Amino acid sequence: MKKALILVYDYPPYNSIGAHRPYSWYRYFKKFGLSPTIITRHWEDIQDASERNFTSTIQEIHTQLEEEGKTILVPYRANLRDKIIMKYGLNRFVALRKILSLIINVGQYYSFQLDSLAPIYTMAKEELRKEQYDIIIASGEPFVLFRHAALLSAKYNIPWVADYRDGWTTIEHIAYYNRIEKFLLKSVFTSIEKKLLQHVALITTASPNYKTALEKLHVDKRIEVIYNGYDDDLIEYNENAGTEEAFLKLAYPGTLYPYQPIEIFLEGLRLLKNQSPHLKLKVFFYGMNFNESQKNRVLQAANKNIIEHLIFTEKFSKTELYQLMQNTHLFILLGHESVKALAGKLFDYLLLKRQILFVQPDSGPQQTILEQCETGLFCEDALQVCGYLEKYYKAWENGEPFQHEAKNYQQFSRKVQAERMVGLINQIISPEHTTK
Repeated sequence: MKKALILVYDYPPYNSIGAHRPYSWYRYFKKFGLSPTIITRHWEDIQDASERNFTSTIQEIHTQLEEEGKTILVPYRANLRDKIIMKYGLNRFVALRKILSLIINVGQYYSFQLDSLAPIYTMAKEELRKEQYDIIIASGEPFVLFRHAALLSAKYNIPWVADYRDGWTTIEHIAYYNRIEKFLLKSVFTSIEKKLLQHVALITTASPNYKTALEKLHVDKRIEVIYNGYDDDLIEYNENAGTEEAFLKLAYPGTLYPYQPIEIFLEGLRLLKNQSPHLKLKVFFYGMNFNESQKNRVLQAANKNIIEHLIFTEKFSKTELYQLMQNTHLFILLGHESVKALAGKLFDYLLLKRQILFVQPDSGPQQTILEQCETGLFCEDALQVCGYLEKYYKAWENGEPFQHEAKNYQQFSRKVQAERMVGLINQIISPEHTTK
């Protein structure tokens, strides 16, 4: 069977979109003839986003062998900048940390001494000395993993794949970066990115708009879209879910980005509350306690008379989240006219068979998918948000069903996307690289 060596940073038990993407490859690749070996860091229970780069508690290498493949967990040691955060918190030595960030963020592409993920490279090199692999995959970010894969590819003459979960120097929300960050992206990291991918065999990315931007930078490379998708094997459907709730339940799981117009949704909710003072409605922001700044933004934007309708929770596992979200009546999706992102939560929404309240349609991939699947409630402004909320509130009061099955959504399962990924890899593995 052919074998893939996969370098990643985000990986379960750490709970993020970035972690579930390579985990789906681990779960499904072998079904399609490609045996995966994941090399990643030890992860513990992370309670706050600032802890993401803290030193791992376990400082030994662990290898796990399962039916799906092999996982190698390596120790992670925080760099000096993050050690300062660990000891003193986020409010002290800010200027010093900014200087260190600049040195580390650039220097890690030239020296392993400045690369916190160097143990992943070292472990990958040791694995390649022991066993024969047909393909190397690096999933970014962190994009320093692309350096690891490029070096290993050259050293062992194995083709490699660069997987972009987001853009790097082509990231769409660059307008929200400060001047120094913009300068570094355009004058320093663009050169680094092009050099690292000079001999890449294939580029994959999570969204069509990412592909369009990458094609302008890597003009001679093959670039394909592999969607994040949904995990249909992690859910047991309850056809009666939501019917016994004592309120209309809306949900927004995961990350809220600065460019996403949550304020428009909250203003629509405020308008509805003015019409219905005794409104029985709750909006669940699943996982938002994990990031205090996101939570504070929502609270600041919410008028005091709607705060009682907002519920913030800790993070849940994917399975737990699917079960909780089954009891939801409407899902919230946020667009932006100048940042045409593709939120991973959209695919979960399609699986869970509810309507999607899409605030500020963006003519981007989210809108395209909703239109293809014939689902979605498109809201340009707060008045339209209020109108749809009023309509579905009355439907809830009347006990009407909320099931809504999207059309043609099965193509977005993670299993289907993994099969497509394996198919692309098989096209670039030449006979001399095939494991006997």
